[in-house]
Amino acid sequence: IKNVKGIKLIDKDDIPKIIDRHILILQMPHEYPTVKPAVFFEDPSYSIYHPNVDIEKRDLCYTREWHPAFSDLCFACIQIVNLIQYRSVNLNDDDARMNPDAKKWYLSYKNLHPEFFPLGNTILQDLLWERKEAIRKKNAGIILTIKPSVSGWRPTSNP
Repeated sequence: IKNVKGIKLIDKDDIPKIIDRHILILQMPHEYPTVKPAVFFEDPSYSIYHPNVDIEKRDLCYTREWHPAFSDLCFACIQIVNLIQYRSVNLNDDDARMNPDAKKWYLSYKNLHPEFFPLGNTILQDLLWERKEAIRKKNAGIILTIKPSVSGWRPTSNP
């Protein structure tokens, strides 16, 4: 994902450093759509500093609201973009345990600088429209690569 602001790290003066490129992997479980896809950063250099992201494992908890009747990959992508921009921050103990230092920093920084959050106003629907325009202009902005994780899986037909 490009052009979606997230916090890469916090410097020694407690100032956030912004990153706007993220490479994520959505891993589809065998139980999908009953079970939500696992999402993690492909490379630690594209990870973000967020209460709901475990930097060492590159894992993120993007939603607790997964239900097969109304959740799909589009829903997952919307939640991920919201998390990256700090539009979605779950501070309950279960999810914030992923990065307690980020939780502490976020609460303190938000109290001092409430205008800083969210980091951007990128809405997934806007990203999809920009992607459509980028394809027309031959300038890719968002790349979604879906790789099957089940060995032996093959598509039934070519699109």
